[in-house]
Amino acid sequence: MFTPDNFNKIPGVRVLLRRMIAEGITMPFFVQCDTQISKEEELVALLAEAGCFEIFLGVESFNSEVLRSVHKMHNKPAMYAAIVELCTRYGIIAHFSNIVGFPQQSENDIREHLKTLVDLGPPIASFYLLTPIPGTRQYAQFLRDGLITEPNMDRVLYWFKKGVPIKTSLCWHVPPRSMPQPRKPLRLPTLLLHRLSAGRQLWPPPAA
Repeated sequence: MFTPDNFNKIPGVRVLLRRMIAEGITMPFFVQCDTQISKEEELVALLAEAGCFEIFLGVESFNSEVLRSVHKMHNKPAMYAAIVELCTRYGIIAHFSNIVGFPQQSENDIREHLKTLVDLGPPIASFYLLTPIPGTRQYAQFLRDGLITEPNMDRVLYWFKKGVPIKTSLCWHVPPRSMPQPRKPLRLPTLLLHRLSAGRQLWPPPAA
């Protein structure tokens, strides 16, 4: 793995990849890129030839309002389908990273997010609960709004039993939005598994 968040923004990566190809280095690897990779087919082709098997992308959301709130204006949801198509064409897994639990999200918004994700069909999707990090502008805003409930981040933990998270300690309060009825558990992992496994083979892509 190359550790920089935006591998595609590092000067000289094309030179590096061409040198790896010329030297016959056959070490499989994966990289993290921003969504502007949708416009960089030459780089994707080089990555594939050099041995890249997966590109991790922080797509986070399909909602422009949500993306603006976390200052990811460079993310354009309209480009996400092109990323899946481009990676698939060159035999690279597109790994879409998603964040749920933004203050402006309702349960229906999250369900719509899942529907859009399934329709796009990236081979891998991972999910993370929004967690404001001390020292960031987001944390300062949440603190001003009185949403922080646990200042000790060491207590924001997951316990696992046979690989399944069974308990979490949240660090902030999610204000209800668009939910006139008492909130019911979303059961996100179960819903996601059902939606992604409903008779669809996402990877490897079907033979032409």
